[in-house]
Amino acid sequence: MNEDCTRYLDLLLDSLDEPLAPADRLAFDAHLARCPDCVVALKEHVVLRTTIQEIDQAPAALVPPALPEYLVARCVSAMRLERSAFEAGGRSGNARTA
Repeated sequence: MNEDCTRYLDLLLDSLDEPLAPADRLAFDAHLARCPDCVVALKEHVVLRTTIQEIDQAPAALVPPALPEYLVARCVSAMRLERSAFEAGGRSGNARTA
C-alpha cells in the first residue's frame, strides 16, 4: 500500500455504484495495476456488496431475526477500524476488535 491509496479509496467505492468518468477510470485502473492491496480491497468490497444484495433478495423465511444491538455495534466498530487502518496505510482486512 502506498500514499496514493487514500486518494483512490473514494474512487474504489464509487466504481461499485456507478461508472467512473473516463479520466478517473484510467487513473483508477493504473493505480490498481501497481497496487495489489487496493485490488484486494476492491475484491473484498465486491464480495461484501454481493452478499448484502443476496441477503436483501432472500425470502423473509431465510433471513435470521435482527442482530442483537451489541453485535451490530461491534460490526460497525470493526468496519470503522478497518477503514481507518486502510486510510492510514494499513492492510485491508487486518483490523481486529476486542
